[in-house]
Amino acid sequence: MWTPAAGTVLFDRDAERAVLIAALDRALTGRGSVAIIEGAAGMGKTALIGLTTELAVARGLLVLKARGSEIESEVPLITFRGLFEDHLATLTPARRAALLASAAEPLVRAMGPSAGGGVAGGQLHLAAKRMIADLARHGPLVVLVDDLHNADASTLGAIAAMARQLAELPVAMVLTRRPEDCGHDPAALEELAAVADQALTLRPLSVGSSGAVLAALGGEAVDEVVSQRVHEATGGNPFLVVQLARAFAEIGKPVNRAQLNDLIVGVARSLSAVLRVRVGCLGPEAASLARAVAVLGDDASVTEACGVAGLTREVALTAATVLAGAGIFAGDRINCFAHPLVRGAVEADLLAAERTLLEERAVAVLLGSGAEPGRTAVHLLSTEPTGDPRATLALRAAAAAAAGSGVPARAVALLRRALVERPDEPTRGELLDELISAELRAGDHAAAIAHLRTRLGKVAGAAARTRDFRRLSRATLETQGVAATAVVLDEALDGVEGDPLALEAERLWVSVFEADAGRRVQTCRERYATVVGRTLGERAMLAALAVGLALERESSEVVGPLLHRAFGDGALLLDEGPESPLYMLAARVMVACDRALAAEKEMTRAAAVARAQGSSGALAMALAVRGSARLGLGRVSDAEADGLSAFRAGTGSEGVVGGLTRAIALGVVVDARTESGDPGRGLAALVENGFAGDLQTDPQRRALLARARALLAAGRPAEALADARRAGIALGEFAHASIHPDGVICLAQTALGDRPAALRAGEAQLVRAEAWGAPSAVAGALRGLGLAHGDLVGIGMIERAVSLLDESHAELELARCLVALGILRRRAGQRGKALEVLRSGADLAHRLGARSVAQVAREHLVVLGSRPRRLAFTGAEALTASERRAAQLAAAGHTNREIARELYLSVKTVESHLGRGFRKLGISSRRDLANALSPPSH
Repeated sequence: MWTPAAGTVLFDRDAERAVLIAALDRALTGRGSVAIIEGAAGMGKTALIGLTTELAVARGLLVLKARGSEIESEVPLITFRGLFEDHLATLTPARRAALLASAAEPLVRAMGPSAGGGVAGGQLHLAAKRMIADLARHGPLVVLVDDLHNADASTLGAIAAMARQLAELPVAMVLTRRPEDCGHDPAALEELAAVADQALTLRPLSVGSSGAVLAALGGEAVDEVVSQRVHEATGGNPFLVVQLARAFAEIGKPVNRAQLNDLIVGVARSLSAVLRVRVGCLGPEAASLARAVAVLGDDASVTEACGVAGLTREVALTAATVLAGAGIFAGDRINCFAHPLVRGAVEADLLAAERTLLEERAVAVLLGSGAEPGRTAVHLLSTEPTGDPRATLALRAAAAAAAGSGVPARAVALLRRALVERPDEPTRGELLDELISAELRAGDHAAAIAHLRTRLGKVAGAAARTRDFRRLSRATLETQGVAATAVVLDEALDGVEGDPLALEAERLWVSVFEADAGRRVQTCRERYATVVGRTLGERAMLAALAVGLALERESSEVVGPLLHRAFGDGALLLDEGPESPLYMLAARVMVACDRALAAEKEMTRAAAVARAQGSSGALAMALAVRGSARLGLGRVSDAEADGLSAFRAGTGSEGVVGGLTRAIALGVVVDARTESGDPGRGLAALVENGFAGDLQTDPQRRALLARARALLAAGRPAEALADARRAGIALGEFAHASIHPDGVICLAQTALGDRPAALRAGEAQLVRAEAWGAPSAVAGALRGLGLAHGDLVGIGMIERAVSLLDESHAELELARCLVALGILRRRAGQRGKALEVLRSGADLAHRLGARSVAQVAREHLVVLGSRPRRLAFTGAEALTASERRAAQLAAAGHTNREIARELYLSVKTVESHLGRGFRKLGISSRRDLANALSPPSH
């Protein structure tokens, strides 16, 4: 499309024009809307943005406008800032300060002079919503974002957050995107599509309209043959038609058939070739300015463009006016191309040497002006190093923003480029340290190992060397296994200076995977079991001792206090970070010690830190362990939601820890679905995620026990027994009492009628559980053995199990034990006592969402002649795990977009969960969620 002086004239766009006018008029009446315009490159999206601008200005609406930049699409919040910058510059200092203050600190950082920090996420989204609401209170406005697919991920999230609340605000939002481009945040684009009131898909021009464009720009009628030929060559793409029309007009005389064919072929083959001729006709100054802006990107300042083009301001402004008149620059923005295809074509026409020169000039200009680091970094990545300290600072700042926005791979690229700027030694050391952290979070363990070896080869302080050796050991574990990791740590301990405790702790927890771990565990116990936990080394040693002693069959009464001193009040998390295997192993032992509430609290902290750091692997570990804790607490739905989120978050994690995390997470999902009364869905989850068949690989074998429990619940005890036995072989000496397969073997043998074998397995499990001492483990063993006995001896065992759990938080195990006790009492003819405990067990299981246990209780109550309440098909108890978690987050004020991020789901899936949840709860508004989810008072 094109923009003549009299206004924006569009062909074949009457329907789109009507929709845009309706959206603007709706804003004037106080109602908001979102319109998305989709179309391939050149179909007229930018022209419609221009039309909307004209219509909005004519109606007196405030216009906020930005365009996604392909060049700067990796720079966090670059498009978002562009949306507000022009308007903020027109405000008084007091009004600007008040507006930013109302939006809260994250937006102040995003919009301030030193913007560029990692501020993506919920806080930013809330700030963006506050800011647009504040602006709307002062009058209707329109938000226009062109080429949304090129916007950075942080901007996409913020715009989606704003769009969610526009229904009650006088704001019209118009967004354009290419349908084939999923952008930097597909989930955000999906959410915007879901909330849009109008979705417009642009069609090609008709033959007649193609001819009309040619005639309008050429000043004379065009015959039908030419119109048809142009239409065929361009596919009715408005932009290409306009380029041909301008080429015809610039020839200045009637076009013969040969010239027509040449021009058409030129546009079809290479738009840059046509534009080279057109721009060249405008003079050398115009050509220089066009090339400079093509390299800098749209909306570069006039000063920046002058510096790169080598022109004075006066000459550059004159050249810009010429370019705008020729349709190369946008008519209302002298430093912005009329269309991305124009910029792309001008850029494509640059020779390599010319491109290099312009990039070097861009770097010099941006560094000299103190431009936003992310913008400068884009050009630094395309130039050779010059040793300029300002370049190093810009790259480091851009890397910090990328890491804080959850893009560690981008941070790695920027920091590697910073290293070749030849910084001084102190700065180089800091850079290398930042790079290693980014590489570890990005999963590039081989590169991190090489850099750590480089650092360790130089003299450094004892604390720095200890930290580097610990990081080296963990990277080595991921890539080379336990034996190589042990060699690294032995090397470290041989040459250690200062306090060796942190390194000894590292060596200790790695040794638990070795055959002779017991000797090292006992030695460290004698030396360090009484340390208080005041220092990093002491806390690490206490955590490692707890892990080692748990695997050496020491009791939970000994291990629990060690964990308490190790974790402190979040101190171990600060020391280790959420990605630490030691931290997560210790947290798993905490769950096994029946300290599930403390573990849940600790893992919630760890998940928050992992999200802030952009570490998906650490987030997966935290959610997997929290899911285990919640399962023990009987929070079945929450456990399933955590397990699903953990598995999705850890999908890209490789190595030993990543594989173990995914197996733990999937095991939580399977167990939760089994407890919720649907073991078939649990088994299906294994198959769907590659855990099917014989489960031969190490991560797969970790899921054997969960599959065995699901098979047993599904009435397939023989298969369950086979899996449990294989799990015992796979776990070997690591089969701790809390995860030993003998408990499942006992139950499976009981179901198969092999009482002697069931008693043998149950007795072995009870000995093991009593040595460990955690109430849930002992109670579970007593339950299994009691059911195997099936007589008065069994009743006594399960009565003991129930009493053990009286003051425990292990409510799921308590529900199981109550129902098992009721079953044995019924068989023994103790009808009254059986009814009492079966009802208690059924009620508890029902409240926990453990439908499998509740259903068993119901069946036995029916046999006793009782009329138990029906299982819930409506109300909070009827919600699935995913529906419940989505509803809880919505009740807490999270948007669908934020819920999708939290649960690693698509926005459409979240909407589906909430829709079903609303129907089951009998409500129609989020305002009613909190009350609907609360348990009824008695």
